[in-house]
Amino acid sequence: ALSVYDALDLVKLIILDNRLGDGTGSDLAKLIREREDIKFPPYLISISGDPIDEQEKFYAGLNVCKYFQKPVNFSKLAYFVKGLLKEKDQFNLDSTLEIQQS
Repeated sequence: ALSVYDALDLVKLIILDNRLGDGTGSDLAKLIREREDIKFPPYLISISGDPIDEQEKFYAGLNVCKYFQKPVNFSKLAYFVKGLLKEKDQFNLDSTLEIQQS
């Protein structure tokens, strides 16, 4: 069985929260970005109750591609994720995400 650490080559996207029970989203983002052996690092998205500018400071230098403030509009999140992954042709989400633009 793969550990989470070993499985990072298989992960295409990670959604982070700034405040976790046993650490922070930036702690996790740093660990991911420090891994030089990952061929295709995953996209990182932050979801937090903090304002966007606070999230940008929190994740400075960690290549987070998008910030969302809670409460999150999940249709907008799904639309962004689908576009992000489709743009890079990572895999096709058409069968798993039903998205309505608002």
